[in-house]
Amino acid sequence: MRFLAGFAASASLLCATAALGDAPKPATSLGQLDARLAAIFKQGQVPGAEIALVEHGQVVFVKAYGLADTARKIPATAESVFRAGSISKSITAIAVMTLVERKKLSLDGKLAELAPEVKFANPWEKTDPVRLVHLLEHTTGWPDISTKILVQDGKG
Repeated sequence: MRFLAGFAASASLLCATAALGDAPKPATSLGQLDARLAAIFKQGQVPGAEIALVEHGQVVFVKAYGLADTARKIPATAESVFRAGSISKSITAIAVMTLVERKKLSLDGKLAELAPEVKFANPWEKTDPVRLVHLLEHTTGWPDISTKILVQDGKG
């Protein structure tokens, strides 16, 4: 998941850069890609990011940029951990829809049956159960992650 945060940041910045003018031609080497990413992160004032490219199941490029910890000025490394953020929702949705297409999951599947270990209170479970589709659409009725949790950033 480490690469997803970096990927999300770079994809956003690449799209923003392309929207400002003519889209740049694709990089023709990993060195050129590295230089472009460094410039884009600097231009976008991204404090730190990490990229991993995987081709045919093999890692072909891993690079960290900027700082993993801005307060302590700790450089980002290949071992740095960044929040995956909302990009994980897209990856999860793709995985779920792949299984739906393969008929291994149903969007109408009840969460209580698909993942009985997930405990939640739904007073309308008998008539209106939480279904897989509700998770993907964010229509479960569950509260969103609180700002307090985000601010804690794992400091419990």
